[in-house]
Amino acid sequence: MSDSSFDKPLVIRPVSSLSIKLIVFLSHVLVALFVITLLDVNLAVSFLLVGLIALSFAYYYRWYISKSLDKSVLSAVHQFQKNKKTTWAIDTLKRKDLAVELLSSSFVNPRWVILNFKDQSRHHYTLMVPCDAVSSEVHRQLRVRLKVLS
Repeated sequence: MSDSSFDKPLVIRPVSSLSIKLIVFLSHVLVALFVITLLDVNLAVSFLLVGLIALSFAYYYRWYISKSLDKSVLSAVHQFQKNKKTTWAIDTLKRKDLAVELLSSSFVNPRWVILNFKDQSRHHYTLMVPCDAVSSEVHRQLRVRLKVLS
């Protein structure tokens, strides 16, 4: 990859992803089935636990799928600077172009990229980018940039 390809900012705007929907839904269904079938507790306790699982599903649905929580990341922009520094900015529901730092806990593989950020006030943000949420070229460029940064 030539240096000129790093001159342009990389804009990541994930769209709705079947992968994220399946992970959020199936993980909650499996835990609910475990509570209902394998846990040997009172029926009232089982209903309470299933209710808590349903609330958890609603929370993660709003965070990662409908992106309607304040901490939901709608998009991210990465740019290399001339002094070899790198900058990240994210858009959330309430804030645009929020300067953030990429954390070392971020994860990269050919099918998933999970970007963990924190801002100056130490709020943490996560952007999950499965390969079906952006174009294959954007996903590849993102993986290459993260490999160069590490």
